[in-house]
Formats: sequence, C-alpha cells, structure tokens
Amino acid sequence: MTVSPEVMSSFGVAIAVAAIVGRLLTAAVMPLLTQLEVILSQEPAGEPAAGDQRIAVVQSGAAEVLGQPQTPARARGWGAILPVVGWWLRDAPKPEGWRVAACVEVAAVLLGAAAWSWEVAWGMQLPRVFAEAPAALDPLQARLAAHLLLAGFLAAATWCDLRYRVIPDAITVPGLLLGMLAVTCWPEILLPVGCVLPVEPATALAVPDVLGFAGPLGGRAPVGGLLDLRSWVGLGGLVVGFSLWWMVGTAPDPSRRWYRDPRCAVWAGGAALIGITWGTAPQAGVPRHLLALATSVVGAVGAGGLIVFTREAASRALGKEAMGLGDATLMAMVGSWLGWQIGVVAFFVAAFLGLAHGLLGWLWRRESELAFGPSLCLATVIVLAGWRWVWAWVEPIFLQPFDLLFVLGAVVGLTGITLAVWSRLRGDGPAEGDERS
Repeated sequence: MTVSPEVMSSFGVAIAVAAIVGRLLTAAVMPLLTQLEVILSQEPAGEPAAGDQRIAVVQSGAAEVLGQPQTPARARGWGAILPVVGWWLRDAPKPEGWRVAACVEVAAVLLGAAAWSWEVAWGMQLPRVFAEAPAALDPLQARLAAHLLLAGFLAAATWCDLRYRVIPDAITVPGLLLGMLAVTCWPEILLPVGCVLPVEPATALAVPDVLGFAGPLGGRAPVGGLLDLRSWVGLGGLVVGFSLWWMVGTAPDPSRRWYRDPRCAVWAGGAALIGITWGTAPQAGVPRHLLALATSVVGAVGAGGLIVFTREAASRALGKEAMGLGDATLMAMVGSWLGWQIGVVAFFVAAFLGLAHGLLGWLWRRESELAFGPSLCLATVIVLAGWRWVWAWVEPIFLQPFDLLFVLGAVVGLTGITLAVWSRLRGDGPAEGDERS
C-alpha cells in the first residue's frame, strides 16, 4: 500500500503513545508487585495455597497492605514523567528492579514502532481487497492506539503472572472498563473485516467494516425484531450480560461493607455507560455505537465464559483445580476490546503455546506451576498480528453454527489434553494455575 505523508507523520505520535504506555506500565506494575509480595507472604508456611484459597488470602490482606506506604521511593520531577531516561534523572533513590523497568519501557517503544509499521504503514491487518480503500485506512491510527493500550494491560498481566502466578483485578477490571468505553466511543477500533451490502438491481457491493458480535457491524448485526438492542429487552440483555461478568470477574473486598466496596462503583459505571449509550441510540438506521457496546459486552461474557466453562470441566475431569479464575478475567478483558471471536481463536492458539511453555519450563527448571496467562496474552498478540490471514481462515467457521461448535469442542479438548499432560508431568500434587486478586 502507498504511505501518505500524513501517515508518515503519525509515526512520532505512535512512538509517543507507546512510550507513555510503557511508562504507565512500569509505574503501575512495580508497586503492584510489591503489594503482591507482601500479601502473598501471608500464606501459611509450607506449600502455597491453591486456587480460591489463595484468592482469599490475597483478598483478606489487600485492604491492610494497599493502604500502607510502598517500599519503592516515589519519583519526583522529570523522573516521574519521562520514559526510560527518567530513571536516570529522578532525584529519589532508585527502586529495586529499575533497570528491568527501563528495559520494559525501551521494549514498549520498539513494539510501538513495529506495530505502526505493521498496522499503519503496511496495513497488514486489512483484508487485501481493502488495502487501498480510504474508508479502511482512516481508522488505522486510532486502532493502533487501542492495540497499544491493550498490549500494556496484557504486558502487566504477564508480568504479574510470571512473577507470582496471580492476575490481579487491578489490571483486568480497569482494562475491561476502558475497553468497553473505547469500543463504544470509537467502534472503528474493532478489527477490520469486509461487509457485503446488497445494491438492487445491481450486484452486491463489498465495503470495509469492523467485526461485531454477530458479523460485520454494519451488515449482519440484528437491529430489528426481538433482537433489537434499542428495545427494553435489548437494554435488559446488555445489563444482564455485564452483571454476569461483574459477578464472576470481580471479587468483593471482605474488609468493607458492600456499599463501600469499589466493585459497586464498577457495576454502576458499567450500567451507566450502557444506559447512556442505549438512551442516545438513533431509532432509524444502524445504531453503530450501541452495536459496538454490545460487541464489547458479548465479547467479555463469551471469551471469559469459555475459560470458566473449560476450567470447571477440566477441574471435574482431573479431580482438582485445573485453572485459575484469573485466566477468565484476562480473556474477558481481551473480549471487551476485540470481541468474542478473537477470544475463541486466541484460546485455541494458547492451548498449543501453553503446552510448549509447560514442557520447556519443566525440562529447563523443573517448574511445578504453569502460568497460562502469558500463553493467552501471546496468543492474543499473534491473532492480532496475523488478523488478515486468521479471519480469512476462520470466517466460514463462525458463519456455520455446527462448525463453530466443533471448534469450541476442539478448544476445550485441547486445553484438557494440555492440562492432563501437565498434571502427569507434575505428579499427584495439587494443580495450580493462575489466580487473581
């Protein structure tokens, strides 16, 4: 594709966004790791608690620790703002691991440059037929910014999961809410697909579109009849869907009364976004913003629910906990940004990555725990990078219900095989996966 001067000028903006995301990532994750270290050190001596018991330990200690001053000294002046070089300019003592943080910020800048080249300069996410279409090229920069933000949340989850086998709610809940808000306000940041519109009496016309919860956002998505999202039934369905995620994806704070629990504010914020979007949706034409919000909600429930179902089925088959709930909250966050279809494909890819990760970890360090969250994050990045080819391959499957059921069964089966192999390698000890706090 031809790169215009305007697109070339966006390179600096992409680098700046990537640098800011990297700085926010290190500024948030380093104190969070300190908190997790203190909280998880309260576990009883001996083998660490698994699954829900470990979640309870984290939750019970969170209120006490989160309010305490943190060990790393706060940065002042330019050290608190500038990525990378700010670590050398700060006038406070450098915290432990600051070199790692600087490397993470450098990696964020390099990732931003690579993502800009791939998504904006080369347009490799776009279907080939729309590689030069202005309507498909206009949203590229906004979509790149959204993907960089999502990459920051994925990196934070990976960092915590590799370090302490925990995926905190402090990462997944804000990530999901921001995803809902971003997708609702800018539906064009959803992944690009083609939409075939009938033009009578001429032949059908192919136009660029984005992927909604039921196909192209402006094409096959239901906007009438019983499935009309503008009806009271549609409003109720969105609120119920968000509430399902809220009940499973957020953990109550046992140290606070329910009306002072931050999760109540989370539900109120999500419900307000749904109510405002529903109330302002146009009654004529395609309610694009409302359909985008529905895509985010369905994505969160669908992607997260797939992991919850797999977790329950595998745990019952193995007779012990097979996965942690943090995996479900992580994929719900991914689904809120990208849709449930990407969650399904990423979970399929993660089954292979998880098996390879587990085997390498066991052969290299004889690790007894498998962190599945990094595999899910890496699989999401792979699906994003190869979206042009991934969607060309899976689109016919998602249009056929029976083929889709076969794919979902294969995803669950492959994950069960991965967990069974890993359980055999570990022996008869309790299975541990990812948790959340």
